[in-house]
Amino acid sequence: GSPPCEAFSNLQNLNKGKVDPAVRQKRLKQARKHLNTSVMFYKRQMERNKYFLHEHPQSASSWYEEGIKELQETEGVYCVEGPMCRWHMKSEDAQGEGYVRKQTKWLTNSKVLADILDGECSNKKGNTWHRHVQLINGRASEAKVYPPMLVKAILKGIRKQLEEDGE
Repeated sequence: GSPPCEAFSNLQNLNKGKVDPAVRQKRLKQARKHLNTSVMFYKRQMERNKYFLHEHPQSASSWYEEGIKELQETEGVYCVEGPMCRWHMKSEDAQGEGYVRKQTKWLTNSKVLADILDGECSNKKGNTWHRHVQLINGRASEAKVYPPMLVKAILKGIRKQLEEDGE
């Protein structure tokens, strides 16, 4: 089966006419259960003065679910956005290799991680131009894997946050 978070994706929404409504409802129910369980664990982390990091594409409908909306409004929780091309996520199309924009939203109670993950595509700033590859024709599944540069940045951020906390 597909990961629970896929039920909230725009691509799944576009394909909803191709999926049996009962199957779609079952997937959405499972996805909500998974999301609510995640929120419960995020709250536990905060109660223990520990950290969490939640990610979904910016366009995912999960950002409108009650638990996530409530978490976003919690004091000390940061909601930031940034494209995956910043972290050198790439894919290939008929024109060759290019960057994947994939505008992504992050929720965390770590100010250090929020500052690291918040950003814009360098194209917006005009300092470097790069071509974006569209996540169509089966390319979306490739974009589920975090680029090594992003993983390294998150790990460095966690380490910095813990050091700031005296750990």
